Amino acid sequence: MKDLPTKALVSVVMITYNHKDNIHKAIEGVLMQKTNFPFELIIGEDASTDGTREIVENYAKKFPGIIKILSSDKNLGMTKNYIRTVQGASGKYIALCEGDDYWTDALKLQKQVDFMNFNPECTLCYHAYQTMKVKPDSSISIGPKIGAEVTTNKIISGKKAIESVYARTVTILFRISVLDPAPEWIYKAPYGDYPLLLTCADKGSIGYLAGPPMAVYQRGNKGSYNEKAFGNENEVLKLNLKRLNDHFRCFDLFNEYTNLKYNSIIQTRKRRWLYRFLFYFLDNNNRQTVLKTFFNFRKELPLKLDYYAKLFWLRYILGEVLYKKLINKYPKPF
Repeated sequence: MKDLPTKALVSVVMITYNHKDNIHKAIEGVLMQKTNFPFELIIGEDASTDGTREIVENYAKKFPGIIKILSSDKNLGMTKNYIRTVQGASGKYIALCEGDDYWTDALKLQKQVDFMNFNPECTLCYHAYQTMKVKPDSSISIGPKIGAEVTTNKIISGKKAIESVYARTVTILFRISVLDPAPEWIYKAPYGDYPLLLTCADKGSIGYLAGPPMAVYQRGNKGSYNEKAFGNENEVLKLNLKRLNDHFRCFDLFNEYTNLKYNSIIQTRKRRWLYRFLFYFLDNNNRQTVLKTFFNFRKELPLKLDYYAKLFWLRYILGEVLYKKLINKYPKPF
């Protein structure tokens, strides 16, 4: 990408906080993009203390026509930093890449923009990615290629997307018009990417680009939402309880914003998330946490012994060995 002074068609929004060891890859993944249109990179630097600001400022000096830094004198937190960085964008489309993730395909932006131009009913599109786990001892393990088995592009109805889609931030490109104006509930949400997906799904269809992964999503990095994902048992437990609460908070805010238009779907989605986390707690021998979490969230969800509930309580009662013998005969719930 050359240093172009013309108005950008795509604004790449990158929020960063204490990502010194990863920000180089994130920025280089954007700069390597080969497109037939101009793009800009807006970096929301949230008062890092590890030298991240100096790194991004050096990049901005080298690429003044592409990179714009939004700095802060105090730490704003993920959601506020995300919102103000999006507000600083000028493109028709916005692509997301946080400072601890990175893109791996030089044609990613071109492919996504071509898809969106060809499918005007889509408000957002996403694609396959690969997970990288960063452990406390700095060891790294490469996870599965999520979504790479899909062989044809898909257009998912908004209703179906609200029911089942979860797109990683690093894979998302969306139309800025969706946030004109931005719904108030997004400002109250605990994070920005999932509320964005729900808002886009409420206003149109969601597109999925088939093919190999075009990005890497890292878990456990310093400065990330899931920094404690591979910490000690207590830290991991606290993180997952926070994640569950945050998901429920997003669903409740969205439900209120849409005047219960998708209430049945949202209640089902909340149950799925609850049992997904209960399975995780059970797999890690936290039976006490399972019961405590279940009864805490039971107040919010109507009693329903659906497919997910049946599978979970079978696992809880039968134990792992008998459950696995049984579940191998049926499709997995998640």
